[in-house]
Amino acid sequence: MKGVYDAPRKLCNDRPRNITMVKDKEGKLLSKDNDIRKRWRNHFADVWNRPIPTEQADIAQETPAIDEIEIGYVTKEEIRKAVRGMKNGKAAGIDSIIVEMLKIRCRNDHRCAQT
Repeated sequence: MKGVYDAPRKLCNDRPRNITMVKDKEGKLLSKDNDIRKRWRNHFADVWNRPIPTEQADIAQETPAIDEIEIGYVTKEEIRKAVRGMKNGKAAGIDSIIVEMLKIRCRNDHRCAQT
């Protein structure tokens, strides 16, 4: 059982890795701490100090509007389709029901199989 807990412990408890090398704008590797800090400072200065765009973004205004939404009872076919589309192996919710239980129930239940 000890091996089960080793992987999460290693993933969660390792210290973050330090960046030891970074490329400059020309593609040369920088390895000294001062050079790396300067490169990051310049990078973020470039990102944060971009000029404000002069042209407006071209956003399509022709999005189809949904005038009516069909409301009513949920059909058995909709339930079957939703249960079939669920992925196996997921954790149960607060009700402790897993997807596999729903799929087996729907497969074995004659009421779920009928339309």
